[in-house]
Amino acid sequence: MASTAPSVTEMTAALRSVPGIGGKLADRLAAAIRDTGVFADPAKTLTRLSLPGFGPARLGAAAQAIEAWVRSESFRQLRAVLQPAGFGPIEVSRIVAGMRDLGVENPAEAVLANPYDLLLLDWLTWKQVDGFARTRLPAADERRAAGALCAATYSLVRRGHTCVPRGKVVAIAAKLASVDMDHLGRMLNQVAGNDGRLRQERFGERIAVYPRPLFFAERLIAAVAARRLNSGWSADLPEGAGDAGAVLAALRRTGLCAITGPAGTGKTSLVREILRLLGPSREAALLAPTGKAARVLAQRCDHEADTVHHWLGLAPDATHPLLDSGRGTPSDGQAPTLIVVDEASVLDVPLAARLFAQATDSAILLVGDPHQLPPVGPGQPLRDLIRAGLPQVQLTTIYRQRTGGLVLENAHRVLAAGESGGPLELRAGSAFDIHPAATGAEVQRLAVERAVALGPEVQVLTAQKAGIGGLHALNADLRSHWNAGAGAAAFHPGDRVICTRNSRVHGTDPDGRLVGLYNGMGGEVVAAGDGDVEVRFDGPVPVRGEFQPDEAEDMLELAWALTVHRAQGSEWPGVILAIPPEHSAMWTWQLLYTAITRAREHVCLVGDLDVIRGVGARSSVDREGHIVDRIRAALHQDRRAAPLRTDF
Repeated sequence: MASTAPSVTEMTAALRSVPGIGGKLADRLAAAIRDTGVFADPAKTLTRLSLPGFGPARLGAAAQAIEAWVRSESFRQLRAVLQPAGFGPIEVSRIVAGMRDLGVENPAEAVLANPYDLLLLDWLTWKQVDGFARTRLPAADERRAAGALCAATYSLVRRGHTCVPRGKVVAIAAKLASVDMDHLGRMLNQVAGNDGRLRQERFGERIAVYPRPLFFAERLIAAVAARRLNSGWSADLPEGAGDAGAVLAALRRTGLCAITGPAGTGKTSLVREILRLLGPSREAALLAPTGKAARVLAQRCDHEADTVHHWLGLAPDATHPLLDSGRGTPSDGQAPTLIVVDEASVLDVPLAARLFAQATDSAILLVGDPHQLPPVGPGQPLRDLIRAGLPQVQLTTIYRQRTGGLVLENAHRVLAAGESGGPLELRAGSAFDIHPAATGAEVQRLAVERAVALGPEVQVLTAQKAGIGGLHALNADLRSHWNAGAGAAAFHPGDRVICTRNSRVHGTDPDGRLVGLYNGMGGEVVAAGDGDVEVRFDGPVPVRGEFQPDEAEDMLELAWALTVHRAQGSEWPGVILAIPPEHSAMWTWQLLYTAITRAREHVCLVGDLDVIRGVGARSSVDREGHIVDRIRAALHQDRRAAPLRTDF
């Protein structure tokens, strides 16, 4: 159906709701609309415009966004359907963008066909989606039962699991939808069929339920690892002595190896030696999880480094755990002899699968510490690969801070307490301050005082976002000291921020080309006010992000204080740990170990001593997944992992 041209006012409002077109650009384009009649041919008109500060790529993206809005009914149809259910224009636009990022060609058509497809978006709750769906579907429609099964599976996957026991899925779905469990069991067999969003597989006496993309991702990781471990590998790699020689020998034999060890044991030095032995005739790709980590790694190894996402050519959200498509293309067409991934404990199952799928002609070296927290995303590939028999060179001798620093000594004390389950006794000293505090208010006050005394280069870490001593309260107090002019503004020039969502359209490089922003990128606000919020992000190449105010509040957070989970893969000269008694259940030994090892030189611990002593008895829950079972089955020709029949 053809669309009539909207009014200038309507178009300006629509532009402000399109991801990637902030307030400044929307206002400038509105003027262009008045002057040129952009409705007739927006792409052609915008390519002729010259707007200072907006390069051809940004204008081209704006043209495509306008053209899509003007010439299709997707946004209008979805707005007409969702607005009566309480969804505003920004939310509708976000739904359209999110569904498209997940490979849904026509979001309006998909949502009208099955409203429960909205559950693919992790920021929408079952209550929201079900409330909307029940206004569109008959009461007994089986799509509701199927949606409840998907919601149950997705909710647990978003806690880090790759799959979920079948009985748990059915029980949670029954509670959500008030549907008979026997009926849900039969429905699950249908949903897990060839074209469904879920998959089932039997492992011994247990049946695991997966979102379809994670099912195939886990199988791919296990298949690649088993094939290399079982069939061998032929790689043009040099020989060497000591640990470097052992790594290279394992890579020549299997094409897959790990360097593991706690912080300070020389993992990066060993990588540098391996790169030296490779020499200029053999290409190596050196990868890290974040832009800041890649920059530090490049300096330490004297070798160009990149982020895993960028090197793989993946768009933001391409490794979403519920996404099927978007394999990406490596940034360099030549397959390197060796791919080195630092901080590999941060790799989740979707990202590891993309790496393994594209590294068919390269040896892979994973470098990391399996004792750290598992990834933010689903699974724990590094830990599982090691458990399944991946060759590893394990480093144990501590080199960093050998001249009396206590950071690594206390990190090892945490490991020992975690292994024994006994009480933790930390040793205080000049490199490791311990400040007892019995209440949350006291923890917050002391943590902020110490941070202000040590300066803004220090990073404050905490376990959770809410409450006294949490992320939001700490950032508010720290901002009042380090950016006092900000006042009550959501964002202000000088604010330290972190990006909390992936985006294809909010970032530009120094040449004005559109580049992706990734969850976890850190930066500084350089402009804010009535218009857009502009951020300069860290990375191997500086990236400028531009957000309209609503988008900024949705996609950015202040970052003088971070959660320990958010800090994974990064390090600072010094960190301050805020551990109030209210967070005691969160502080496992893995969390404390990860927090301490974010510091290169100094740790200041402020908190409840009873909570700290008891971390050895609190452990992070192991994640559901079957990489180990799959590899062992493949290596031993075991049939236990045969696909589940769905006709019982």
